[in-house]
Amino acid sequence: MRGRMRGRTRGRTRGRTRGRTRGRTRGRTRGGRKGEAEGKERQKERRGRRKGRRKGRRRQAEEDKQKKTSRRKRSGKEVEKKWKRNRQVEEDRQKEKKKTN
Repeated sequence: MRGRMRGRTRGRTRGRTRGRTRGRTRGRTRGGRKGEAEGKERQKERRGRRKGRRKGRRRQAEEDKQKKTSRRKRSGKEVEKKWKRNRQVEEDRQKEKKKTN
């Protein structure tokens, strides 16, 4: 199948290069597609984006880490509040019982 290929054929070769391994020839970059000089770093970021995230994996991880720690702190405080409140309720109940007796 020679000539121009229609549709989504980027990165797939037909005909000409079958069986001949292509080294990094002119116009090929280390990372991305032909003509787009993109290194591995950007490629890694893009990998995360493909999985339905807006930001790349590597940036995402950093942000998640920060979020997680703050969330943990917050949840700890809330738990503490809860059991203080519960203890208060318990003590009040005990007092009520003593009063009635």
